[in-house]
Amino acid sequence: MKRLIVAAVAVTCAATPIVIGSAGANADTARSDGAKEYVVLYAEGASLASARAAITSAGGTIVSENTDVGVATVQTSNAGFSDAVDASAAIDGTAQNRVIGAVPDDAKSSGGTHKFDPAESVVAGVSGKGVSRRGGPKAAEPLADLQWDMQQIDATPTGSYRYEQGRGVKVGIIDTGVDGSHPDIAPNFDRADSRNFTVDIPFDANGEEIDGPCEDEPDQSCNDPVDVDEDGHGTHVASTIAAPINGIGIAGVAPQATVVNLRAGQDSGFFFL
Repeated sequence: MKRLIVAAVAVTCAATPIVIGSAGANADTARSDGAKEYVVLYAEGASLASARAAITSAGGTIVSENTDVGVATVQTSNAGFSDAVDASAAIDGTAQNRVIGAVPDDAKSSGGTHKFDPAESVVAGVSGKGVSRRGGPKAAEPLADLQWDMQQIDATPTGSYRYEQGRGVKVGIIDTGVDGSHPDIAPNFDRADSRNFTVDIPFDANGEEIDGPCEDEPDQSCNDPVDVDEDGHGTHVASTIAAPINGIGIAGVAPQATVVNLRAGQDSGFFFL
């Protein structure tokens, strides 16, 4: 079916490439020898040789490289590396590789999902990790400063979160599915009430691919479980609505609301009557 690329990097639209790692939030990836790590995006159409030469010329050493995407992880001790390499026509952009947050063990999903209430959070020892409580949230999430949409509608710790976070509200997501195992979805995901109303369609009557062969599925089936989203759009929508305040990533408009997957869209993003 449609491939989901779960990788640390990269998208061209003026966004800064960032990598999720296992250290503290916003920590720079500086090494003990003073070298720093950067993510470098190659310009479209540039040869690998010219991009690699630009990195070497700027004092960088390629640690890893994805030639299909055109991106490299680079280490360098040159304080002016970013400006130097950006001057090359073979390079589209560069940014310091930094950790944006770590997933607490308690937030990882292992099949079934469970939503902590405040009392359970204290018992589980996760109350100090950003889990929200009635009466107000903890500090803003690690990527809250990038959520211009939430800032525009004042869905912030100093705004709407102080008064209402959606506790007791259940929201149905009619979309391509919801990834119920995602650590920034799982605490608010209701698997019991979720339903998948679609069956993946490999090809249409003319033989044109729609969702792709069933055997290409992770479970080699065209009947997906209710906590799967192989397109990604439904998960995006679910997170905008109700990503929890848990010290990971972002928070939604209603971070204590419950989301239910009512899948109606295909892996391909099509919706058929």
